[in-house]
Amino acid sequence: MKMMTRVTPDSTDQRESPPQLGYTVLPAASFHFLTPAYDLLAGLSGFGRGFKRRLIERAGIVDGMSVLDMGCGSGLLLLLVKQRYPRCRAVGVDADPRILALARRRAQRSGVDGIEFVCAGAERTGLEPRSFDVVLSSLVFHHLPVLAKHEVTREIARVLRPGGRFLLVDLRPIIPARRALDEAEWRSTRLGLSTNTPQALTSALVRAGMTVESVAAPRPWSLAPWTFALRATLPRN
Repeated sequence: MKMMTRVTPDSTDQRESPPQLGYTVLPAASFHFLTPAYDLLAGLSGFGRGFKRRLIERAGIVDGMSVLDMGCGSGLLLLLVKQRYPRCRAVGVDADPRILALARRRAQRSGVDGIEFVCAGAERTGLEPRSFDVVLSSLVFHHLPVLAKHEVTREIARVLRPGGRFLLVDLRPIIPARRALDEAEWRSTRLGLSTNTPQALTSALVRAGMTVESVAAPRPWSLAPWTFALRATLPRN
């Protein structure tokens, strides 16, 4: 059973057990001891508030929509969504309970109510089908094994409403994988980045039933040449 928490000003910090996914979930900053400093490190790398605001601008959100952040991390993206679109339903999914604890504390301190956090793998969120107008994913897919990338795209298609949109911003590999992978490698996080090409993710999204287009990525100064964005739409019929 997945745990969903609606953040209110008097919410207490909740700790869940991480979901069992068949692979090791990498912490947001690669190491658990760096989790408290994640937002500082992201900001210094160019992936802070400005980057996330530009991502939101490309998402086509309208106030009152339901928005899901797949791999929400510290919750900053959802906080910015709620500040800009206060009538939106905002839900964040992440498999790391430590970073979700940080996200809940941030939401409480900000005074922004109505953000829901779910401790679950992005492959099996437990959320209702056809329940979101927009799904966002920022710097998550390069952490996932190849098999999980395909499972997550199918889950995104499942939770999107017909006509809903998915916006992905991520990192492309400096040296892509250039050979067929065996079954063990499909399940390995070690090859998450080397298989994270726009072409491979476009193929996975199309297989999940979505139409895909490339869009201009919000480019941080640090990794601009390796940042890309894809926008996918679930057909209405």
